[in-house]
Amino acid sequence: MVLSGAESGEDIFDAARVCLDLFKSYLAERRPAALKIEAEQQRFWAWSNGLKVFARPHIRLDAQLHNAKYAEIKRMVLLLLNVLGKNLSLGMAPCERAFLIPS
Repeated sequence: MVLSGAESGEDIFDAARVCLDLFKSYLAERRPAALKIEAEQQRFWAWSNGLKVFARPHIRLDAQLHNAKYAEIKRMVLLLLNVLGKNLSLGMAPCERAFLIPS
């Protein structure tokens, strides 16, 4: 049986941190579509700040969704973050190295 993020104990904070790191890595390497990715990074920051994803532990989104009745919402948020992370990783795949913008 495969556990969802909410059932496996995965935190929204951790999944969102992975996405932030992937955004940063993508933009640091001056890849194609960097302006679009930067705009999406800003949207991600707005979303995460609005929902207090990176706030202090007792007030962040993970704490707000800690109750079992919110497990489905937490599972959906984790699923979306995992999809975002996978897509950012795919965007950084080695096969695209030939398209790097020279410095």
